[in-house]
Amino acid sequence: MDTINRKHLDLAPYANKFKVKFRKYSDEKYQEIVDLVEHRFCDKRILENISRFESVGAVSLLEPLTRIKNYKSQIPFPIDVGIALGAIARLKACTPSVTPLAGGPEGPFRTLIGMQGFQLPSVSAVFHFCHPSHYPIVDKNVVEACQFLKSHDNIDLELPLLPYATDPPDKQLATYRDLIHFINALIDHRANTEHERLSYRYIDTALMVLGAEKRKEKREAAKKLGKQK
Repeated sequence: MDTINRKHLDLAPYANKFKVKFRKYSDEKYQEIVDLVEHRFCDKRILENISRFESVGAVSLLEPLTRIKNYKSQIPFPIDVGIALGAIARLKACTPSVTPLAGGPEGPFRTLIGMQGFQLPSVSAVFHFCHPSHYPIVDKNVVEACQFLKSHDNIDLELPLLPYATDPPDKQLATYRDLIHFINALIDHRANTEHERLSYRYIDTALMVLGAEKRKEKREAAKKLGKQK
């Protein structure tokens, strides 16, 4: 790719650090979730079953527990569990298009992003586990790493910041598309130089560690500057 310098940063050390530092996110645990989503949401009758689940009021039985959890939780769980499950089932049934999030997946995205407890990082995780080869997970560490690599690897692409939870669905949808586009460019270049196309799973582990380290460096630099003043 002409817009990317071939002397890129080696991501392998960061991916290896991920395996040591974040054992609860091991490849085995990751694969368990992939397999669980595939198994539970592969039945074409799932939407009918979820609709029945809602209609008999079973979801309401979860509301007291959900409200108790949310009372002290920084990451609330949705009250309308049935709606969230329906969105995931529709997403799983979709065939991802060449244009990220176009067509069928757009509806589930808008549903989830508008619900309590679902900001872009969690929605991107849902999309990833439903279609691991089509949607990467994005969060503040991934975006921080992408900001660093944009400069380091001379990537001539726009890179948006993570949206606020209050931003409209259209902006959040556009942000996720732009981040997918950037990450795809990063992967395409490394496929040319490393003779292997890196998976979204690998990229997520490496960028999570790289981004966390860069954020720590910024905090330490700001703290040091504050002391000097």
